Amino acid sequence: MRLRLLLLCCLTMIPGMLLAAALPPVLPDSSRNSYVHSEMNRLSRSDVLKELKRKLERGQSVRIIHLGDSHVQADMMTRVVRRGLQERYGNAGRGLVFAYQLAGTNAPSDIESFSSIKWSATRLMKQTPPMTCGICGYVVSTDSLNADLAIGVKQARAKGEFFDRVRIFASGGGRANLRVSADDALTVTLSEDELAGRRSVDLPVPTDRVYLDKSGEVPGFAFYGISFEKKEVPGIIYDAIGVNGADYAAYVGSELFWQQIGTLGAGAYVVALGTNEAQNQQLNFDLFADQVRTMVRKLKQVSPGAVVILSTPPPSYYRRTQVNPLLETIADTIVRVADEEGVVSWDLFHAANAAEGASEWQKFGLFRPDKVHYSRAGYELQGEMMLDLFMRQLGD
Repeated sequence: MRLRLLLLCCLTMIPGMLLAAALPPVLPDSSRNSYVHSEMNRLSRSDVLKELKRKLERGQSVRIIHLGDSHVQADMMTRVVRRGLQERYGNAGRGLVFAYQLAGTNAPSDIESFSSIKWSATRLMKQTPPMTCGICGYVVSTDSLNADLAIGVKQARAKGEFFDRVRIFASGGGRANLRVSADDALTVTLSEDELAGRRSVDLPVPTDRVYLDKSGEVPGFAFYGISFEKKEVPGIIYDAIGVNGADYAAYVGSELFWQQIGTLGAGAYVVALGTNEAQNQQLNFDLFADQVRTMVRKLKQVSPGAVVILSTPPPSYYRRTQVNPLLETIADTIVRVADEEGVVSWDLFHAANAAEGASEWQKFGLFRPDKVHYSRAGYELQGEMMLDLFMRQLGD
């Protein structure tokens, strides 16, 4: 009997022991300064968001577009910023999303898409005509006469993510309809301007997903993205546009992206690139600076008056063996170009304690095994750092 009880106690202890062994070390508050340099976590200019603050105080909506690479595509960091701002200032909509599942790539955890047909897909770094990427840095397309896709927000009721206005970015011949249910009861026939994103579409009822159908005698249809918005709810829309493998050159050279991005009326942009450039140890820094400068000037051209914030990339490793030696120069270049172009910089590289801090981020389980991408906890911490910047600028 005593032996049986001893065995039972051991069996009940083992799962807890295994779980404890699998978890990364707990992050004590006292260690935070080893991987976050709080004094460096600031924007280069103060009061840059004062116009956005005035709009929010007047009960208007403000749109912020966060552009980036794979650090952004999964929406782990940006989700923290979005939720924090919307909890304080109001949720004006989930914002811009894409049919990532149809493209065969990773998606934000709250977005899903379906279709009855197979689509071709490409992204900024691999686009070749006639497949060109649009506002989300991706495209899914088909040569079929008829096409359909559904896209929506998971668990929208619990998250308050119902929407009643959309802006669609697509192209193709024939007739396109938008439905807000699986049957034909609530259908909107889209005009050419509505299909191309030049005009938003008000839905007959709030919904958590929409169904897009294309039919007719003209083959071909391409889908670039859709924005979920709320008609009568002021507040924040925080878009996350992230593309795996993207760099400044990929965004700068995408003509359709620039044609579409200006239609959203953003009040601010956050540009978070540089990690992929750092994988090229022969990087031409003069050319890189020119690409950063071109990005800034294009944003100013399509969105006059919008605030532009250039984020430096966070610390990471090169081939998992050493802290990437190019990142410091990349960060310094981005900060310099921002200053020369009269825009704002957020030096995340140094706010994360630069090369010295990388080992601490690794020690506390904040990197993924490739030591370029971060764990969910790592991205969420960076999101908290950015949210703190916005709250301080907006007066909280």
